[in-house]
Amino acid sequence: MDTTGVITAHSELKLKVLDYYVRTLVKIVSGFTDEIHFIDAFCGKGEDENGKEGSAKILINLLNEVSKTNQKVKFKISFNDKNTEHTKCIEKFASEVPHQNINIEITNKDGEEFLNDLNLKSSLKNFKFLFYDPYNYSPIKKQLIFDFLNKNKSEALIFLPFSHIYRFVNGVKNGKYKEDHILSMFLSDIFGEDYKDVDNSSENIFFRNLLEQFRSSNLLCSHLLIQDGSNKYGLLYFSGSTKGSRVFLDACFRKFDLASDLITDYDYDHSVLTLKIRSKEDFGQMGLFDNVSDCEDNFLITDEIFFSSLKGKVLSNIELFNYILDKNVLPKHCTGLLKRLEKSDTITVSRPEKTRVGSFFLDSNPKKSIKITFN
Repeated sequence: MDTTGVITAHSELKLKVLDYYVRTLVKIVSGFTDEIHFIDAFCGKGEDENGKEGSAKILINLLNEVSKTNQKVKFKISFNDKNTEHTKCIEKFASEVPHQNINIEITNKDGEEFLNDLNLKSSLKNFKFLFYDPYNYSPIKKQLIFDFLNKNKSEALIFLPFSHIYRFVNGVKNGKYKEDHILSMFLSDIFGEDYKDVDNSSENIFFRNLLEQFRSSNLLCSHLLIQDGSNKYGLLYFSGSTKGSRVFLDACFRKFDLASDLITDYDYDHSVLTLKIRSKEDFGQMGLFDNVSDCEDNFLITDEIFFSSLKGKVLSNIELFNYILDKNVLPKHCTGLLKRLEKSDTITVSRPEKTRVGSFFLDSNPKKSIKITFN
């Protein structure tokens, strides 16, 4: 929910990604757990001033729908918001929805306190999904989020007001803001004592540096920048599995029913994917593609720079699959380029007998094992 009380285009897109991802998540996770716990740490009041549904209503309606056909899995939702007027709205809505197989818990805590209490009750018995969409960036404490992800069988989707942070980084570095300023403390928490030395020479470089601080050896961090006008907002997705990363990226590339069309942009050097929301005033301008009606169909990796760091290396198809996901795109967006590279002998592919040329089996569990040499 935006501070203005209205769900604008970038928040609408964020919620569309959330809705699609959670639907897919339930199908996958139901196969190996009997309880799924959803956590909305900053739930808002569930809808905006115009009646558009926020995250809380989306989760309640979605799980109510799913629980009718999935009787084997128990669902729990924890809603938290410091504003009691917001949670009263959630309580009222929840009481009107027949959710027999859903346990709804509502609290009124500070965001940090809520996540800290959650970490104290950590358990690997059920699967947890954290949606962390704070009203500003101050409650995003790296260690609290790491503790949640490492102590639980879990995944997390975090929303970050990136442009607001980026605009004021130079002020922090130049001593304009004191060490107890909200942004100074945020950067110090993310980057450590050397936060004033962080490279912010461009938005994408700074965003990539920020992402690297969230990476750990056992966690994958996928991401999306949403550009709405001059502002950019980051979606950071954390998972312990490549399957989760793939589902999140798939959600990012979906064509959602927004009032404005989306333009897909990609920074090869920093692997930053950006969905630009075009306003009605922008419709006459040329975008990245001649036809921007469907970013899913148009987004293809066509530049050999994408694989330049692999020159001289030999990778299995699983290793190449992981490399592509780490670059923040889907394997199907690279298939055309791989075929062209094979035809030009830029790569050499070793396949089992009777395997069709042009097949790369890019997956976490491929049907066949192949080797790709980057000449």
